[in-house]
Amino acid sequence: MLGVFFFFLSRAIVELELDKQILAVCSQSEPSRDEHVARADLLSRVRGFVAELWPDAHLFVYGSAENGLALKGGDIDLTILFPVDFVLDAEDAVKRVADILTESNFYCYF
Repeated sequence: MLGVFFFFLSRAIVELELDKQILAVCSQSEPSRDEHVARADLLSRVRGFVAELWPDAHLFVYGSAENGLALKGGDIDLTILFPVDFVLDAEDAVKRVADILTESNFYCYF
């Protein structure tokens, strides 16, 4: 009976140590407060750029940046929704947004 007790005790210790390691990895992967502020500023500025270019369009965030699972240094997934009757060349739209972001000292990777 003592062997069973030690088995469960050692298993609990291993699980506790594993929990500590998982929590440590999570805390190291979580964006800092400064990064959260920078992301919010970025989104505000990009929304402003999009509103200037296309007043009837709407910018939406999706993915990990939206659902709270973003990692430190992670990307921000964005999409622009245009009215149904809006005629637009998609390649031109991406280039226009990229040009504005580049002129504003944002880094763009496509």
